[in-house]
Amino acid sequence: MKMFKKGFTLAEVLITLTIIGIVAATTLPSLNSNVNDRALATQARKTYNTLNNAIPIYLENNGAEDLNGLASFSATAFVEGYLKPISKEASFTNNTVSATCTARYTLNDGSEICVDSSTGTAPNLYVPVYVDTNGIKGPNKYGKDFFKLNILNDGTIDDAMFTAKDTALAVTADSTKSQ
Repeated sequence: MKMFKKGFTLAEVLITLTIIGIVAATTLPSLNSNVNDRALATQARKTYNTLNNAIPIYLENNGAEDLNGLASFSATAFVEGYLKPISKEASFTNNTVSATCTARYTLNDGSEICVDSSTGTAPNLYVPVYVDTNGIKGPNKYGKDFFKLNILNDGTIDDAMFTAKDTALAVTADSTKSQ
């Protein structure tokens, strides 16, 4: 009578575990990267929406239909009154940007915002706004977690600077289309 082995040999088990380990090692970094990109996109969308909601209220409370209608744009009054920062003087990693800004703040959600004085001449007035969506945490790269927006004369936000290569906003655009 013949005896049949039931089960796997040690070599078969080790080969299988090695293959599973290699597959896991190659897929986990890309999954983690996707999660980080989505988190940055969500934060970018939140900061954009916060700004987008505050601008019309600021204009209305100051009796103006657009930036030209304001006696002067106060970056400090705008940020402190309408964005409710938790800390003044955000620690922007981009010193060139922070040197030009009149109002640098950390918001409740941890993002940092830097609002400059209005620039340009009527009717093409605009206000540059620099946003670091996750504060001092990395990667601190333009298009990933650091963006420049312009508040245009009519109170809208010019986000045309965001291109498909800008990871966070490209993901934001994709997720907005799918909703």
